[in-house]
Amino acid sequence: MKVFQIILSSIIIFLISLNIGYSQGKIYLNENFEEAIPDDWNEYVNESYKWDTLDGGGMSGGHPTSAKQGELNAIFRVASNEQPATIMVLPAADLEYAIKPDLNFFHSQEEQDTDHDILEVYYKLGKDSAWRFLDDYTNKTPYDTWVERNIQLPDSALTDSCIIGFKGISNSGFGVCVDSVTIIERGEET
Repeated sequence: MKVFQIILSSIIIFLISLNIGYSQGKIYLNENFEEAIPDDWNEYVNESYKWDTLDGGGMSGGHPTSAKQGELNAIFRVASNEQPATIMVLPAADLEYAIKPDLNFFHSQEEQDTDHDILEVYYKLGKDSAWRFLDDYTNKTPYDTWVERNIQLPDSALTDSCIIGFKGISNSGFGVCVDSVTIIERGEET
């Protein structure tokens, strides 16, 4: 009986230890933009243009023609060559015990005539800290296509209040479109 208790205790301790500190596949943030984007998610850079939700891209006929997942996606589109910009600020994610989390999302920014918009991705460590650059997408995406993006978050982002920001910069294209945003644990470098 005593041997059985020792074996059972060892198994329980082993199983508990597997779940501490390592959870490959754990989702820290998931946003599909199926509701209107709250006003406080908009941080204005140089003018008061908001991110919005739409099924696909700007103008009639889409560009892209529909959201990647669900009915709606986020879009930043302004008919201007003055490059107005706004950062869409997502809710904070607790990454304090993450190991190697990835930011995954789908992105589209089609060309209109010869113009296309720009997407920059940032993070910050709490509401009042400065934005830190992660990546930018300055090229157009293929017609009616969502491109999957993957950014491994740096170790400096592993805090209890990591905030992701998508900066849309308008340049008279069909808009910067973002959908299906997740922060997911990979547990290894990609």
